[in-house]
Amino acid sequence: MAADDISVDFSTNAEQIESKVKKLSKSLKGLETANKKAESKTGANKARIAAINKELAADKKLTKSRQKNIEKLKQERAALQRSNGGLKSQTQIRNRNTQAIGKQISSLKAYNTAVQNVSQPRLRYALYDLSNNLRRVALASAAVAAAPVGVAIAYERAFANVIRTNELAKDDTEDTRDALLSSLKDIAQATPISWEEITEIATLAGQLGIGIDLIDGFTENVAKFAATTDLTVDAASTAFGRLNQLIDGVDGQFEELGSAILAVGVDSVATESQIVNVATNIASMGNLAQLSAADIVGLSGSMASLGIRPELARGNITRFFSRIGRAVAEGGFKLEEFSRLSGRSAEQFTNEWGTSQSIEIVLDFFDGLSQQAGDAERTLRDLGITSVRDIPALLRLAQSSDEVRRLVGLSNDEFVRGQKIQEQYAIIAGTTAEELRRLGQNFQTLLAALGAGSVEGFGDFFAAISNVVAGITDLLSTDVGKYFGLAAIGAAAFVAVITGLGALLAIVFAGFSALVLISQTLRC
Repeated sequence: MAADDISVDFSTNAEQIESKVKKLSKSLKGLETANKKAESKTGANKARIAAINKELAADKKLTKSRQKNIEKLKQERAALQRSNGGLKSQTQIRNRNTQAIGKQISSLKAYNTAVQNVSQPRLRYALYDLSNNLRRVALASAAVAAAPVGVAIAYERAFANVIRTNELAKDDTEDTRDALLSSLKDIAQATPISWEEITEIATLAGQLGIGIDLIDGFTENVAKFAATTDLTVDAASTAFGRLNQLIDGVDGQFEELGSAILAVGVDSVATESQIVNVATNIASMGNLAQLSAADIVGLSGSMASLGIRPELARGNITRFFSRIGRAVAEGGFKLEEFSRLSGRSAEQFTNEWGTSQSIEIVLDFFDGLSQQAGDAERTLRDLGITSVRDIPALLRLAQSSDEVRRLVGLSNDEFVRGQKIQEQYAIIAGTTAEELRRLGQNFQTLLAALGAGSVEGFGDFFAAISNVVAGITDLLSTDVGKYFGLAAIGAAAFVAVITGLGALLAIVFAGFSALVLISQTLRC
């Protein structure tokens, strides 16, 4: 039997494999039996040859007839030798076939064992677990790689607003831009304030006209002020920016301004937001009267503590200061009355109003008015202050003149010291919650630093892709492009149909394989 006659297709199922193994085993037994018969016949031939040789050796005297017999015996011996050679060749062929069949039987058994192992649920579930674990590792690795890039992109986008509002996009402002970015990142690392809030403040600084050299200080102080008061980042930024514009003497001293507001807010019944609202409304008139920023903050805290609403406070102070200014300009009874109530002569009153002593005149006026007792309202009317909104407000300020003076003094002291923001912020920043926020912010800054180098490259890459997409869009808008689009849609539909059929066939084959496995399991 030739080796080609016993080839096996390894794609057959287990049942066919077992049947083929049985047939091959039967053929192997037939070959072994034929080999035994050949060996027996070979032995008989050898015995006959030996007998002939013995007979030839014994008979020394040969006759003619004996000679013929000897020739016949020689011919018979040669034929037997040829027969033995042929039997030997057949035996060698059968031995080779036997070895080939044995190898194929071993291969079939190994294949059958592998098929059975693959079909075992334990192995399948182990492979599923391996696949899931590898997928998790792949996703985690992708996240580790993508996180720095994503954070860096977000940081870049947020800082772009700062560049826009502060007009730092030009090439000649690159050094200033880089210095500002570094300063803002230092703030992000030193405080638990998020990068979004920091850049939002710096963006508003540009819109409010804050100088480039003041933006970092403005941002830090506004952020700390917002963290320790009831004002939002937006409201605090707007308040600081407007007060810096409206009041002479602030001049970028945001830490001092915030300290004064915080001190008055902490030591009065008014909130910081109320103080800021009143200060914003009376800042213009206070500035005209030469009140300092600290004076305006203290006066605003007093009015807010007395429940005077910001919009009413603006009208009260405007009309009150206007009456004083008119009296100073016109002289006469009203000037004498204002001077009397403030404990000054008319000349001294005139010389001091509109200077740094204006706040002292106002405070002394409230003291003098409080001493009028029941005549206080009549005194105000004599001064031309007759509004039903102004009289109650001024009377309340006069009745609380000591508190007004104390808050104005406190505001001036804290403005000079300029430490209240830092002290108040340190209390909050020292808590575990804020330290955790700061730690998280530092991690964000670290990720942004890691991904900063790749952001520019990604930006150029995405810009190139956008240009390619725009070019394709323009091409598809032409007549030729429409045919290309139709061809692409047709190709996609064809692929969808083919893959869908493939998926359906895979499901059918999987079901059939499951049935075969179940039938084999039940037979076992």
